[in-house]
Amino acid sequence: MVSQQYDLGYLKAGLSQLEDYLLANQLYWATGPSHPPGEPIYPQLTIGTLLLAIKRIQTRADEGSGTEYFDELSELNKIERQWKSAWIQKATREFHARMNLWRNYLDDYRKSPADNYDRYAFEVSRRVVLELLQPYIDESSNKNSQLLTDLDAVLRINFVPGNFIWEEDIKQGFPRNNYWYLYGSLRENG
Repeated sequence: MVSQQYDLGYLKAGLSQLEDYLLANQLYWATGPSHPPGEPIYPQLTIGTLLLAIKRIQTRADEGSGTEYFDELSELNKIERQWKSAWIQKATREFHARMNLWRNYLDDYRKSPADNYDRYAFEVSRRVVLELLQPYIDESSNKNSQLLTDLDAVLRINFVPGNFIWEEDIKQGFPRNNYWYLYGSLRENG
């Protein structure tokens, strides 16, 4: 994954563009600024990617690596309240888009497990973002919750429980009872 500085930089970059993003039609928004040396380029701005960065930042801060994100978190909450309707619309659109990507990955895996099982550690981030987006989606999207439950059932059939698959320093923020899919992998042969 990425460092605390990476996530803080992404959060700051995202906040500087968040109002414009919420009011624009695009679901994915280029963040622009450069990333820390030796780390991947920043992902496009979405509510879900911001929520994931914040979750990792908070987890690392709980482990004692600083609280320099409090101002940014306060700013994010202010923007969310100010643009509540736009926030819900974007979160709901992103939920649909990420749900489709997650479903497509699981379909690919079911068709050809040997060709897709090793992508799981990357692809499961979509499932994590779905979890983080759920409190913000339009309440009329009940069928989304059912589809996610159905996809989780497919995942459980092919899932091999094991160790936490992301960095140890963020494990505490992703407890096994809520994020069970981060504690294992998919079978190589389905």
